Order: sequence, then C-alpha cells, then structure tokens
Amino acid sequence: MLCWIVLLSIPNEKYEIDNIYGIGVEGNKLWRIENPVKAFSVDKTVQGYDCYANSIYTGFDLNEDGTISGYTYMSMCFTADCMTGKLTKENFIRF
Repeated sequence: MLCWIVLLSIPNEKYEIDNIYGIGVEGNKLWRIENPVKAFSVDKTVQGYDCYANSIYTGFDLNEDGTISGYTYMSMCFTADCMTGKLTKENFIRF
C-alpha cells in the first residue's frame, strides 16, 4: 500500500494532538498516528504523563526499517509503523 505521510502544522492558538497522518494516493485518510497514552497505557498519575498526553509533533523521519520516528515539542520521540500509524517504541530525547 502506497501512502503519503503528512505532518499537519498546528497554529499556536489551536490544541490538536497526534498530527501525523497516512494519506492514500486518492487523497483519503488511511490512518492517524496512535495516541501515546493509549499505546503505552500511561496512567495520569505517572511522572512525565504530560510528555505523552501532549503529543503535538514538530517533525518526523522515515526510517530504513519501514517505520517513522515522530518528534514532539515535549522532547519525546515515538516510533510508528508507517503502514498503520501504530506506535511501537518510545524515547525521551536528551539535549
């Protein structure tokens, strides 16, 4: 299945999370990246919950293994399957 991976630019006054989509060649939405809170079963009481809940992506990379790495403004990197948008891995980015 061929698709375009699209990162929506979200205006500062809007709150929209999970802003990476897979778009089919006909222009139909195939998937939206999975929400990290649901994917990794993060409880609201866990330290760092906001890093998962505020998953507004600022960029992404296509990886050689058929995954994408999406980067959030909260210094998180989430890896997803580029055919389904399902998250497979989580990392905190250290500067």
